[in-house]
Parts: sequence; structure tokens; C-alpha cells
Amino acid sequence: MKLWPNRGTQKHVRLVCTAGGPGCFGLALGGHPDVKGLVIVDVIDGGPAATWNANSSNGNNLEVGHLVVTVNGISDAQGMLEQFRNSSSVDMVISSKLSNQHRHVLRSSLGLQRRSKFVEILLETRNGEGQPCTTCSICLEEIAADGSEAKLPCAHSFHKACVRRWLIAQHLRCPLCNSDFESLLHVPVEQGD
Repeated sequence: MKLWPNRGTQKHVRLVCTAGGPGCFGLALGGHPDVKGLVIVDVIDGGPAATWNANSSNGNNLEVGHLVVTVNGISDAQGMLEQFRNSSSVDMVISSKLSNQHRHVLRSSLGLQRRSKFVEILLETRNGEGQPCTTCSICLEEIAADGSEAKLPCAHSFHKACVRRWLIAQHLRCPLCNSDFESLLHVPVEQGD
């Protein structure tokens, strides 16, 4: 990992990923097709970005709310995401200045990330309780007894992947009985042992 000299509010950061695969750089990013750049939504513990932060000095950390201007010389959001997915190293230009559009992307992305984490905790604490259901009401396919079932607080069961997509993309409601889980988002959910 190397830092090149700052140019105004921009800094150059090089991250190397040895693990490979999606998310291997340890950054959660937010974007919108009509807005240039990607916004850093989270720096994930244990990844190259967190290591960069632990080793950097003089305020050169990668932080939530920073803007990724280019990745390996590419400035369009889709191309930057492809670089993160397919490269073992990335050279990034990072800026601390966000436009109003970038701030909106950041707020939306943080909300989606919070919702995703809540859904994971909700499904983790309910997984495998009660009698298994035989059919997922979302995809209408059989639910195998391999741990892929998730049970909501209302006791309805689905494939974990199906209900995760539903709850994140739709409202925080059961697809069958319309039970509302929105209020649980604001209450700490106990995690299983």
C-alpha cells in the first residue's frame, strides 16, 4: 500500500488484495448511475482498507463519506466497480469533498447498509426455529432441510436468500401476512448464541 502526495483535497491510495473475490478490498461503496464517483459507505475490519488506515498517518485514512473519484484511471461508476471486482490491486484517487448529490447517495447507501445489517440479524436470530416449511412463498420452490430456511418473527418461513432480498428491496414486512418489522429496526435485536 502506498500513498502519493496529496493534491488539494485529493489523495492517491493503492490497495492490494490477496484474498480475491467480491469485497476483498474491505470497502463498502455506494453509487448512482447519474452521479460520478463512488462514496465510501464502510471500511470493513480486517480488509486491506482497514490495514491501510491502521498504517497511515497525517489524516490519510479512508473514511465513510470519502469520494472515490477514479479506480485504476477509470472514472465511471460501473467501470470502477468492475475494477474492484476483477483486479488484485487498485490505484484510487480519493476526495473528501462531496457534492449535494454525493451526500444524497451517502445517506441512501448508509440507510440501505443499516437495513441490510438489520435483516441479517433478524434472519440470524430466527433461523431454524419451529417446524420447517416445505415451500418458499416467494419463489414457490421447495425448501431443503439444509439450513437455507429463514423464519420471520411472525413464524412464516422462506428461503433465506429470497426473504433477504424481499426485506432489503421491499418494505420490512412479511410477504404473506404483511406483519411490519420496521419498528424492530429501531430496537436492538438480540443475536443468537
